[in-house]
Amino acid sequence: MLHLLRPAAVLLAACVLFAGCGGGPDLATVRGVVLLDDKPLSTGTVNFIPADGGPAASGEISADGSFELQTKDVGRGALVGKHRVAVVAFKSATWPPNYDQTDGQQDSGALVPAHYGIADSSGISFEVEPGQNEFTIELSSN
Repeated sequence: MLHLLRPAAVLLAACVLFAGCGGGPDLATVRGVVLLDDKPLSTGTVNFIPADGGPAASGEISADGSFELQTKDVGRGALVGKHRVAVVAFKSATWPPNYDQTDGQQDSGALVPAHYGIADSSGISFEVEPGQNEFTIELSSN
């Protein structure tokens, strides 16, 4: 009789084990555009930090100001729920003509005020809903 219960016990244990696997967090597609003084910001990174914890999502800002979020090690999109948002963008470092490289590289400088780069001080937040989300992030250089 005991030998008949062993396969059933193994099957039950496997069902319990696999029931908790593969569920992963609820992600929703998040796309948008970043505007600085009503014009598209052409470079940088957008970060969405979940208010309730969990992995943050980020996306590179394209030349037209658009972005799409990805959650590292989880997949495309952001966790469903409320997020604080940070935006960072820097000028690219350039070498002027006849620049003496022994003097060092020019300062690249920030394109947006520093407070936008910290989610707690940016003043920007969004609610990510299940499905497709489109957001416009409006920044001011003042």
